[in-house]
Amino acid sequence: MLDLKYNYLNDSILLSLSELSSLRYLDLSYNRIEGSSHSRGFQWISRLTKLETLVLSGNSLKNSVLLHMRNLSFLKNLRLSDNHLEGRVLHIQGL
Repeated sequence: MLDLKYNYLNDSILLSLSELSSLRYLDLSYNRIEGSSHSRGFQWISRLTKLETLVLSGNSLKNSVLLHMRNLSFLKNLRLSDNHLEGRVLHIQGL
């Protein structure tokens, strides 16, 4: 379990977190994560294959980050409120 909410972290943290392969809970809410300044950042997060809960609320994420969550086959809880997502996401294959 890793709780890093409200720390002003940006996308550069994503590479370091990808090495935590046993991580099951990750909260990065209310930071400065955009998902675009390091375009491969969320590809690295997809290495966290045991992740069950991912909280990314209150960042500046766009719809493109959703594509990189397909490999998170154990993911049960995904929180994305207060981002820059457009449209309605009813079902993400693999979640």
